[in-house]
Amino acid sequence: MSAESTPRSSIGEPSDAAESEPTAGGLLARVLRAYVLHTPINRGKGFVIRRLLWPLQPGDFEAEIPGGGRVRLRYRETLGLAQFLYGGFEAAEIHALRGRLRAGDVVFDVGANVGYLTVAMALAVGPRGRVIACEPAADAFSRLLANVALNGLENVEPKQVAVARVEGEVAIALAEDSAYSSTSELAEHEEVATARATRLDTLWHEAGSPRVALVKIDVEGAELGVLEGASELLATCAPTLLIESEERERVDDVLGPLGYSSTQPEGFAPANWLYAPSAPPATADAAPGVA
Repeated sequence: MSAESTPRSSIGEPSDAAESEPTAGGLLARVLRAYVLHTPINRGKGFVIRRLLWPLQPGDFEAEIPGGGRVRLRYRETLGLAQFLYGGFEAAEIHALRGRLRAGDVVFDVGANVGYLTVAMALAVGPRGRVIACEPAADAFSRLLANVALNGLENVEPKQVAVARVEGEVAIALAEDSAYSSTSELAEHEEVATARATRLDTLWHEAGSPRVALVKIDVEGAELGVLEGASELLATCAPTLLIESEERERVDDVLGPLGYSSTQPEGFAPANWLYAPSAPPATADAAPGVA
């Protein structure tokens, strides 16, 4: 989702942190930011952002995220632009995740990108918890590692891997904005890389088959493959799921028979859905979360 079209309710009001970020254009950048935020007419805002606002900003900056923690972002990407304009990104989603996580929980972050939600979830589960963060794109993965290090997090286990239906190798369409790199829409991009692909069930077993409390999936259209490769984990642990999908009906078809139902809490981005099981897991074979 582009920041210029993101509802303000999904990412929160501007914060002092956003106001204090370094700006090369000073007053002009603030005026343009105010125009984008407060003008009711949306037409032309994309032009203002791309042609006027972006050139006034430095390449990257460090920002505080909802719930604590800090990450380095780029102004010309969705996360950085949203942080500058609104003071945060997907604050409602982070609030929902933090409300469901407990100290010591185990989480999978599938499509971790640069670690914005990874950091938030790692802080929520604490040092006894684990966040297994999967990101196949090399540039995003290196930035994920840097943001984990920036926060001194020792409970994050980064994996440079694509999570898919089957084991093997996949092609990744590398978008200019790291949030939109994809294994499902190759025709729309010029630059393509390859990465190891594995099933979520495989990663779960490699991690010691812990009881997983939550799985976040943001993989730009490849979510069905992720779910189909996670049948054992889902049946055993019945974790809460946060899924970005433009095809909710197809996701429902996969998860409905497993007892999941979807909700979209107030403030969520239009494509983000929270799935919760109607009953606890049928088996108790998963190991405790602490390795």
